Amino acid sequence: AGTNDFEDKGFSEKFNPLQAQQKIYGVQLKFARAYGFATSTFNIKVWKADFAGGKPGTVMASVPISLSQVVSDINSNQYTTVNFSTPLTVSSSFYVGFEFDPQVVDTISIYTTVEGQTSIGKAYEKLSNNVWVPFTDSINSWGLSVALAVKPIVCINYTSVNTLDNIADGVSVYPNPSNGQLNIKLDESQSEGITINI
Repeated sequence: AGTNDFEDKGFSEKFNPLQAQQKIYGVQLKFARAYGFATSTFNIKVWKADFAGGKPGTVMASVPISLSQVVSDINSNQYTTVNFSTPLTVSSSFYVGFEFDPQVVDTISIYTTVEGQTSIGKAYEKLSNNVWVPFTDSINSWGLSVALAVKPIVCINYTSVNTLDNIADGVSVYPNPSNGQLNIKLDESQSEGITINI
């Protein structure tokens, strides 16, 4: 999905939060192709799903990114990553994607799944008349059920932190308490299977 003869202006993927008050720290997008003027920029955005019909509406974040950065990421086979200086808090559906001026950005495209690999297509495109339509719309769009290669970098808010006091012999968990990532180390003398419940 990307620049085309129809002069589309953007692409986005709809997400539902894992729980209320989820934090979005950034986004990652896997672009497939980009070329044009090295100084060209476009915007990576997060929108609330608050427009008519649950379409992209209020912009929660908009970060300009250079086409040259995307070209570098493509050549390195990496996702283009944008981190937000202030995390976004979401408690309802939202979109992640990008918008561009088709008169300025020569070529930009993002990977999608193959038709039918996703049960519910949540990809949208912004037409030249500034209307967002789902890819599944066979009259105004492509009639495809696909997902874009975009993902939010999220963290769920926790209200408390518990330390682990009664850990079995031969098991170490660190750091304790943790900041969201922890390590579990087993004593080499363990001779039987173990079960870890979180």
